[in-house]
Amino acid sequence: MDYDAGNGDHIEAVTSFDNNWNEQLISDLATVLETKQGRRVVWSILEQCGIHNEFPSDHVDMLRAAGKRDLGLAVREWILTSNSDAYTLMRNEDLDKQQIRKELING
Repeated sequence: MDYDAGNGDHIEAVTSFDNNWNEQLISDLATVLETKQGRRVVWSILEQCGIHNEFPSDHVDMLRAAGKRDLGLAVREWILTSNSDAYTLMRNEDLDKQQIRKELING
């Protein structure tokens, strides 16, 4: 049967499917965030999205950065929904990484 946007049963079925899919996505992300490896990958994605960076002044670069940042903010929201402590943990792990790197550079 073809989807009919005027059919309440069809709308309810699609809405239910979408809600279940989103709940499963959040659950899957929580599973990924349970491991240091998963947190490292997710944090790297957030860094690539530039959610902690200032915007560039060039208009083209600014538009590109805005798109990446929007994606990063959506991922961060999923993280906070799935496991709010994981964001803090990832940040602390990144600070540890930065400290080790600094020590290596300074000898």
